[in-house]
Amino acid sequence: MITCDNGPSNKWIYQYCTAYAWFQIPATSTPFRSKDMDIKYWEDYCANVIGTKGSPNVDHVNTLYPQEFIGKHATNIFFTQARNDPWKWVGMNEDYINNNKLIYGYMDCVNCGHCIELDTESVNDPEEVKAMRVRIIEAITEWIK
Repeated sequence: MITCDNGPSNKWIYQYCTAYAWFQIPATSTPFRSKDMDIKYWEDYCANVIGTKGSPNVDHVNTLYPQEFIGKHATNIFFTQARNDPWKWVGMNEDYINNNKLIYGYMDCVNCGHCIELDTESVNDPEEVKAMRVRIIEAITEWIK
């Protein structure tokens, strides 16, 4: 068993297994992942890695931080989503009209997945990714003025 003190990856595993869930299970038709990676697989994984039992307490996190809370109280956050990001369904998917310091950006490009805008720049990056990086820099620049 590991603890969440063994590096950034383990901290993420702890959050994933205790609070967030959204386990990447295979689709019933044309699965992208092994059919063996069902909910039981992920619960066993979490039990073996950090010692949890059962499913993450998602309701607790949603009670503490409902979408309305973020919309009213959070500032200076740039949410990005990408076409091939399996996490896009649990993230911010629209701008809040009442708060210009919560920004949403969507990259609709081939091979655009989770956190692609944070990768090291390359001349081969899709134009959508290059444009998103510019938007992010512009927003952060405005926030720190």
